[in-house]
Amino acid sequence: MDSRISFNLPVQVQTILDILSENKRQGYIVGGCVRDTVMGVTPNDWDFATDAHTDEIIRVFSEKGFRVIPTGVKHGTVTVLIKSKGYEITTFRTDGEYSDYRHPDSVDFVKNIEQDLSRRDFTINAMAYNPKDGLIDPFNGISDLMHNDFLRTVGDPERRISEDPLRMMRAVRFSVRFSKKFSPELEKAVSKRAYLIEKISRERVNDEFVKILLCQYGADGVRLLSDTGLMAYICPAFIRLKGLRQIDRYHGGEDVYTHTLRVIDYTYPKKTIRLAAFLHDIGKYDTLSSDGMRTRFIGHEKISAEKAREFMNSMRFSGKDICDVANLIENHMLLKDYDTSKSENDKKTYLRKVIVKVGCENMSDFVQLCFADEKATPSCNMQKYEKYEEIIGLFEQIRNEKVFSAAELEIDGNDILALGVRKGPMIGEILEYLLEMVLKDPSINSRLELIKLAEQYIKAAETGGK
Repeated sequence: MDSRISFNLPVQVQTILDILSENKRQGYIVGGCVRDTVMGVTPNDWDFATDAHTDEIIRVFSEKGFRVIPTGVKHGTVTVLIKSKGYEITTFRTDGEYSDYRHPDSVDFVKNIEQDLSRRDFTINAMAYNPKDGLIDPFNGISDLMHNDFLRTVGDPERRISEDPLRMMRAVRFSVRFSKKFSPELEKAVSKRAYLIEKISRERVNDEFVKILLCQYGADGVRLLSDTGLMAYICPAFIRLKGLRQIDRYHGGEDVYTHTLRVIDYTYPKKTIRLAAFLHDIGKYDTLSSDGMRTRFIGHEKISAEKAREFMNSMRFSGKDICDVANLIENHMLLKDYDTSKSENDKKTYLRKVIVKVGCENMSDFVQLCFADEKATPSCNMQKYEKYEEIIGLFEQIRNEKVFSAAELEIDGNDILALGVRKGPMIGEILEYLLEMVLKDPSINSRLELIKLAEQYIKAAETGGK
């Protein structure tokens, strides 16, 4: 117990503690919300533990006019709604065996907060607090959080992992977030039990994997997943990138794995970008060729996009996420051909064609991924920084033109039919030609100008001069 520590609790949280106290029941905030508050971070969720049973919790809060949802009565949990926000309140308990690797087969309700804390995963999550008793910290979570170098489990790490193998990925996330190494016992247990992650639904693995990627140092999380053996069960194709050397003038012999980690480091923490960074070169293993002097990976961007789709489908990502990430990956080599020596008009024309492929709404993410990819190569220099500054500036200039597909032209297929063209592929050919002209000069996107160009195209086609 450490009564010296006090928290500034939100009104709703204090209300729940007060109601429990008024009914002569113990009540504490527990778990991650205590950990985050100690760290000066505002929690997203607040969880409570009490010696009151669920029927009593339902009764006393209902009498106060709050809606109560029996979300997990079997395991002693109900949810109290205050201003549409849910607060979970769970009866003090200890857990039996976990045959489904997620939920205890049985629970025993107890009267002691220390017993309740003993069932939790990590010491930094095994703390409780209320204003009367102060901080309850039987496993020295505060010391582990604030002073010690190691992340430790409550009790035997193998048992904690066997109860819910997703705790291995949570350990990776906490390790990265709080700059902690695994304790020797935890490291050994994760390496030994990594295969158990296959017992966990892909949806839960997906959720934790994304959280790891979105950490400030997401690359460290990917590295730790790989070093512990977990990545071999999450994304085996990624492990093949270790030792896959890129012998060329850009990468200087660095392997794809190391390069990929650096690309992740150079991207901001947005889901689609971090996923694209993680997967952007995943197809290089399958496209490797060598002439003895250098390595080549022809068409790797397309294979990488295919493998990204396969991986993300297996991980139950949404269709939109899959399309957005695959799009970024498949096109991530386009800006390498951007030529700073060309005229401004030629450079704008090139970028307009890129926008047609990538989508205007995706361009900011796309440019950032491409820049991170180049910045992560040993050959990156000030000229490349200047190149991307120029690209960003030109994109800002042309993004309001809003002519990046045939559908945005001032004429359509009906107008082409009215010029005497029969239904068939030629209509599409003419529209593609007109789009090409407009991408070079957006000012000609007027009905009159496009009709003239279409008539010229039709005449040339009829005379064999197109």
